[in-house]
Amino acid sequence: MKPLARASGLLAAAAALLAGAAAADDIAGVIAARHDHFKSMGAAAKALTGELDAPALVVADVRRDATTLDALAAELPTWFPAGSGPDSGAKTRALPAIWTTPEAFAKDAKDLALAADRLNAAAADGRMDTLRPALAAVKATCKTCHDAFRGPET
Repeated sequence: MKPLARASGLLAAAAALLAGAAAADDIAGVIAARHDHFKSMGAAAKALTGELDAPALVVADVRRDATTLDALAAELPTWFPAGSGPDSGAKTRALPAIWTTPEAFAKDAKDLALAADRLNAAAADGRMDTLRPALAAVKATCKTCHDAFRGPET
C-alpha cells in the first residue's frame, strides 16, 4: 500500500472513530436531557398533588406547576430522536416501541399534551374546582404511555 493511501485510510478511520464518539456523547446528552425533563414533569405533578391537598391553595404555585407541565408535555415528542433508544447502547428506559410504533407513541404524547393543556387552562382561569380531575387525567395519560413505552429500572 502506498504511504499516502495508507495515511488517508488511517485518517478516515480516526475520523470515523471520533464521529462515533461524538455521536455517542450526543446521544448520552439527549438521554440525560430527556431524563431531566421527565424529572421536572414528575416534580410539577407531585407539587400539584400536594398543592391540591393543602389546607390553603396557593393559586400562583398551582399556575406555575400547571404551566410547567403544559410546556414540557408539548415538547415531549422531540425528546426521542432516532438513535436515542436502547439500540444506542446507552442506559435508557425508553422501549423500542417508541420507534417501532411511532403512531401509537405520537397519539399518547398528543393525549398528554391535551390533558396538560386542559389542566393549565383550568389553573389559568382560576377554575380550581376542575383542577383535581384535570390533574388525574394528566396522570392517567402518563401511566398509559409508561405502560407501553417505558421499561423497568435497571
